[in-house]
Amino acid sequence: MKHKDNVVSAQFSLDGQRVVTASYDETARLWNAASGKPIGKSMKHNGFVESAQFSPDGQRVVTASYDNTARLWDAATGKPIGEPMKHNNVVNSAQFSPDSKRVVTASFDNTAQLWDATSGKPIGGPMKHHGTVFSAQFSPDGQLVVTASFDKTARLWDAGSSRPIGEPMEHKDRVNSARFSPDGQRVVTASWDNTAQVWDGASMTNKDTTENILLLAELAEATAGVTLETVGQGENFTMLTPEQRQATREKIAAKFLQPSSKLTPLQRVMKWSVADRRSRTISPLSQETVSEWLENRIKEGTVEGLRAALEVDPANARVTAHLGRRLADQALKQGSDPDKARRARGEADFLTSRAQKLAPDNEEVKKLRDEVVKVGSSTPVELTLAAVTPAPTLVPTPVNSLTPPSPLPLGPKRYHLAGVILEVNDSTIAVQKGNDRWELARDSNTNIRGDLKIGAKVTVTYVMTASGVGPSGSFHGLRNDGPKAYQATGAVMEVNESMIALQKQTARWEVARNSNTNIRGDLKIGANVTITYTMTATDMEVKPESSN
Repeated sequence: MKHKDNVVSAQFSLDGQRVVTASYDETARLWNAASGKPIGKSMKHNGFVESAQFSPDGQRVVTASYDNTARLWDAATGKPIGEPMKHNNVVNSAQFSPDSKRVVTASFDNTAQLWDATSGKPIGGPMKHHGTVFSAQFSPDGQLVVTASFDKTARLWDAGSSRPIGEPMEHKDRVNSARFSPDGQRVVTASWDNTAQVWDGASMTNKDTTENILLLAELAEATAGVTLETVGQGENFTMLTPEQRQATREKIAAKFLQPSSKLTPLQRVMKWSVADRRSRTISPLSQETVSEWLENRIKEGTVEGLRAALEVDPANARVTAHLGRRLADQALKQGSDPDKARRARGEADFLTSRAQKLAPDNEEVKKLRDEVVKVGSSTPVELTLAAVTPAPTLVPTPVNSLTPPSPLPLGPKRYHLAGVILEVNDSTIAVQKGNDRWELARDSNTNIRGDLKIGAKVTVTYVMTASGVGPSGSFHGLRNDGPKAYQATGAVMEVNESMIALQKQTARWEVARNSNTNIRGDLKIGANVTITYTMTATDMEVKPESSN
């Protein structure tokens, strides 16, 4: 199934009999999945086709294009249906609703839009962000839309009115995608802040009733054991019997039997308040049970964490013993302060002794007690902790949400970037590659071949120039003017007066340095450093426009 340029999307029809593809040759095509032969005519746009999707009923195809439109097509013949669905900039994606009756599009014009899938006419107003909208998806029941944007947020919208629902789901960097769970109760987002996050859809869409608020008042009275009664012009406190208090708790437990994911935050608080303390989660909005939380504090092994765990479960022998063992180790490190060391050893002895009384047959507790006794006799022993998988080394979030592509060396310090021109001026060029925006500096020495204009395909050869170098994880040398800055972290492989070579995973990155490069710390072979740099174009070649 061949196109004349990159194929960026391919999808089966629901029955598996057909495939639809989207290509940078400005077409989408239907194919027979068994033979690979084309079906009907190519579906043509006047720019890259970023995606092509079948409707759930298999009757239509929707495409999204760099020509600022999405289009509907007959899935049997490839013929267009209705008018183009127009935006004011590139259309990143177009998706059908579960009932195939509507389409939602996402665009570089900072909006998402709902459309009638029969006529192609807009439904309601635009769903506005403050940056590029990378994706827009319907909920499984078609009642909601979730969008993901360059403005560092995802948002829920009413699919009937296009109005926002609840507060934005905020990240620290651009949000690339947002999707509903199969039951529609949660949303998962993916961001350039190096995180994915699960959000509770119910807490943003459900509203508490007066009945729930009155039930909360009942819970408060049952917890306090008293109720306030009005008698004539006065008010009296009346003590509640144990039976009355238990009846209220059972009433609340029976009312909220459904999964917590389908409850509002207030409902979750009430359900959690009457749940069994031994098996409930550590807090109303947490997914972590008390036992899991305690185990994690043991694995972390910090004095602060273990003290917090002991407050939650004072009779937990393992927590008690691990805290005592940690304090014994701390006493060894506090030799310069005899009073603190003596108090730590005394508390360690008390805690491990108590732990043995709480669980006399627990081998782990016995071992920790023996180690503390040895430490107390001034015999250093290695700290024993529950097995913990080491956490991976974290790489700092790149400045301005951007991470360099895998460089393709053309020579010393020169790399390739191919994409579409988004913006160009005398000092900067912005290039779109996939969903990513790259900004490169240009100057009078930049060799330009072809006509630099918005929407043109371009291949840029560039060098990376360091503005700042410092210890791993530091942020430095940033700029508020000119092209955006980026960061890379790794080990120094080579360094000279004009260049720093960095080992980043398995790749060697060469970054130029000059008299303006701010260097903090000792720059030597093997040191782990973070380099802040800009990308400067040395050569730009514009690809001639292809004919339709």
